Amino acid sequence: MQIDEKNQELLHLNERSPDGWIPSLSVDCVVFGLSDKQLKILLVKHAKGANTGRWGLPGGEVRNEESLEQAANRLLAHLTGVHDIYLEQLQAFSEVNRVGKNRVITFSFFALVKPEQHELAAYSDTIETNWCSICALPSLIYDHNEILNVGIKFLRNKIRYQPI
Repeated sequence: MQIDEKNQELLHLNERSPDGWIPSLSVDCVVFGLSDKQLKILLVKHAKGANTGRWGLPGGEVRNEESLEQAANRLLAHLTGVHDIYLEQLQAFSEVNRVGKNRVITFSFFALVKPEQHELAAYSDTIETNWCSICALPSLIYDHNEILNVGIKFLRNKIRYQPI
């Protein structure tokens, strides 16, 4: 992929904030794609930290100066290249040990998109970004399977009362 001005801007979306991070607060994005009548989920394979080489939902820590929505949009663009989509807050996940020894509360965000309308990219924090069939998922980090299952249930309920 060629790095144009827009992509160069995305490369810097995850630079350390001068105001710092909220270490116990994160966001995770449950982005579904419907393609050829098959439901897929957007996943990232991590390139850094304790989860290097493992799959998870796109997400991460919230900066002090941003809202949850801003963090979700920033991280989704930085980790996957997907941007300018409507994200809806799904649910908070607050199990005490959801991320091992550190207490981290995450707010999940939901979206349904057409994958062919979004060019995926892997930047410095991701080895790979991919649309995976919900019928053939790799092992996911932390409680991301639970978050994904809540997203699937939400999608099933949503299509019953609202056109998508």
